[in-house]
Amino acid sequence: MDKKKEIGKIRIGENCYVSENSIVLPGVTIGSNVIVAAGSVVNKDIAPNSCIAGVPARFYSKYDEFIEKQKAKIQDRPIFKYEDIHCRMTEDLKKQIIDAVEDGDAYVKGFIGRFPTSFNDE
Repeated sequence: MDKKKEIGKIRIGENCYVSENSIVLPGVTIGSNVIVAAGSVVNKDIAPNSCIAGVPARFYSKYDEFIEKQKAKIQDRPIFKYEDIHCRMTEDLKKQIIDAVEDGDAYVKGFIGRFPTSFNDE
């Protein structure tokens, strides 16, 4: 049997983040300023300034609004230093992190990387 597999160009705009285990199907265009949540299946074009998630991926927020909500949320939550977690972990710090995560979200500052939910501008 002579099986065929579809192939096609995928276009991804500037300032996009496609999370782990996501699938973008052939022929899809993802606009600029888009976040694709982990495990999503993108089967159609995505407008700029969008956050999408799911199987199939669907819109859940405007990019700018999502980023502003995250920045505001960070103000009220614990923030840990990346260097301390990876170089100077102590039992006390480990307990602080576990307690913080059990109470809600916690954040890590100083990660050397670029993710849309990283705010290392300081």
